[in-house]
Formats: sequence, structure tokens, C-alpha cells
Amino acid sequence: ADQIEVQNSHYPSRPSFSDTSPAMYYSAVLKDKKYSVILKRDSQTGAETQLTDFRSFKPSVSPDGKYILCFAADGGEKKFDPAGGLRLTLYSLADNKIVKQFERLSSRDLPLIEWKRDSSGFYFVEQEKEKNVLLERDLDGKTVKTIKRWGEGRVFQMALSNDGKRLFVEKGEDVVSVLKFENAG
Repeated sequence: ADQIEVQNSHYPSRPSFSDTSPAMYYSAVLKDKKYSVILKRDSQTGAETQLTDFRSFKPSVSPDGKYILCFAADGGEKKFDPAGGLRLTLYSLADNKIVKQFERLSSRDLPLIEWKRDSSGFYFVEQEKEKNVLLERDLDGKTVKTIKRWGEGRVFQMALSNDGKRLFVEKGEDVVSVLKFENAG
């Protein structure tokens, strides 16, 4: 398969794809910026378009290709402020603007996000102080449903089945070990 290298940016994020478009969405720090922005690359032509001009990263495009969920600076702030507030943000690809910003994120652990297959909402995992909460939210932001709470461990990944009926989570413990080896030689 032909490969196209991303060359004009630093620190590209994991790409996201919709079910309806040959485009790849990702975030990266452009050479003339101090913060990451969201980019779209046409998978057929290689043409790249910058979608956001404010601090934004980790895009997840909806299956219907109409929206992106990402983490963005509070209010779409354009100046670089690493201590500035971040919000889970709904961005319209049709209008190229922020549709809604949800609550300010309270920890440095960014929530995991998985779109519903019909693009009507999403699942997300909030992780705070060794507690994980799996929530379901509609795009209007008003309907939030708690699906599961865990008191221990951490959720590392989640994925929705192709039919949208089963949600899988990878949950476990962070393990750090210090080992001493003597006379290893």
C-alpha cells in the first residue's frame, strides 16, 4: 500500500476515521505553533487541511463524519496556556466551529471516548483518584447516564462492537515494580 508521511508537524496523535469519508483526522503541533491543532488529511490525495486554530487535540470523528469530539482550550482560546482549562468539545465539521463544550475537565487524565454507532452521542470514562465511571451522553449534553462505577483499578481502553450493542473495556491495575538483582553477571 502507498504510504504518505506526515512531515510538516510534530507529535501527531492517533488518527481517527469516519465510516463515510476517506479522510484521516489527527492532531499535531505545526512548526509555527506552540500548541496542537486538529488536521484533516485526505487519504486519496494527501491534501491536508488545518481545521482548528485553537489548542485542540485527540480528535475522535463521529461515524457519520459530521462531528469531532476532542479536548480543547476553554472557549477555543488561541493563546498557549499549558495550565489553561480543557473541555471535552463537540466540533462541527460542516460549520468548522465549536458546537458545545462540556464540563471543564477536573484531572489530567483525559476521559476515554467512544462514539455511539448512530452518532447520536458517546460513551466516556472519567478517571479520578482511583475511581472510574463509565457514562453515556447525548450530543445535546443534557442526557447523561451512568452505566458502571469502579472503585479500584483503571480503565485503559474501550471499544464498541460494530453493531453498537456491546461495549468492551480493558480494566486493570497500574503496576510498578522495583527489582534488585545481585551478582547478575
